[in-house]
Amino acid sequence: MKLQKVCLVIAIAIGCMFSFSVFAETQYPTGTAFVIRYATSIEVQSDNPDLYQVNRNAVIFNKPGVANLKIIAHYGNNKSMLFNETVHVVPNKGIEDGLQLTFNSDKNGFETINTAKKYRENGEYLPVDFNGTRNTNVVKNSENARNLVAAGQLDNKTLLHWNLTDEQYQMCYDAAVRFAQPLVHIESRKQILKQLAIDLRKYFDQEVSYSTEAPHFLDAYGFFVNKAASCQGETCATGFCLNILGIEYEHVNHNKWKHQWCRVKVEDGTYWICDSYGLYCGPEPAPYLHPRFN
Repeated sequence: MKLQKVCLVIAIAIGCMFSFSVFAETQYPTGTAFVIRYATSIEVQSDNPDLYQVNRNAVIFNKPGVANLKIIAHYGNNKSMLFNETVHVVPNKGIEDGLQLTFNSDKNGFETINTAKKYRENGEYLPVDFNGTRNTNVVKNSENARNLVAAGQLDNKTLLHWNLTDEQYQMCYDAAVRFAQPLVHIESRKQILKQLAIDLRKYFDQEVSYSTEAPHFLDAYGFFVNKAASCQGETCATGFCLNILGIEYEHVNHNKWKHQWCRVKVEDGTYWICDSYGLYCGPEPAPYLHPRFN
C-alpha cells in the first residue's frame, strides 16, 4: 500500500510512500541513479557512502558494491518522504553481452536494452515528465471508437461497488469516464494501459494524497472524490476505467496489506500490469508477480 507524489526515473523506478523498502539487493548498473522528482532536496544516509554521490534530488551510483540507503526527500510545505532501499550496484556492461540501462530521450526515461539479443525489453517504466503532452507514447488510433460500458454492466461491478453506496458508485463511474473517454479511439490494448497509467499518475501527483487512514482510502471514491487513497483505492479507480472501456482485469491482492495493481490480458495472450502508483506498466515477470514489489 504505497506511493505519494513523486516520480522517479531509473532502472527499477522507485515508488514513493511514507516509508517503504523494495527488493533486497536490487541490482543497478553503475551510472544509473534514483531521481526523486518534485523533491526540493534529499538527504541520504548509508553504510557505504563511497558507493554513490548526491546531486540535487538524485542519488547517482558510481562503483560496484552493496549499500543500505535511507533517503529522506523534502518537498514544499514542510512535507517529506522516507525511502529505505538495499542496492547492489554492478558494473555497467555497456556493449558487452547482458542488460544495459540507457536513457531514452523520446520516452524521457530509462529503458533496458539486451545487448546480446539486440532488442529493447517490452516493459517500460512510466515517463519521468507527467506534465508533458498526451503524445508521450506514440499510439495507433482506430477509426472505430470503443463503446463505453454502462455503470450497471461493468464486469467487476460487485468488486467496484464494494464499500460504496449507489450514489458513490455512480460518482466514481462519472469520474472514471473522464479518463476513459479520451482512450476510446486507441486500438492497442497495451497503449491504452500505458496512457491510462500516465493519466492517472498525473492526476494523483497533482490532486491526490496517499493515505491508509482517510475515509474510503480502500476504494475508488477515496481516489476520485475524497482525493486521498492507498494503492488499493488507485487500483479500483484504474479498474473502473478499464471496465468502462470494455477491458477485463484482475485486482491483485485486493483487501490484503500488500501492494496492489490491475492484471490485464493483452492481445498476444500475455498479461500486463497497469500500476500508476507503482510507476510500472508492462508485462508481468511471472503470473501475479510485480517486478518491483514482492
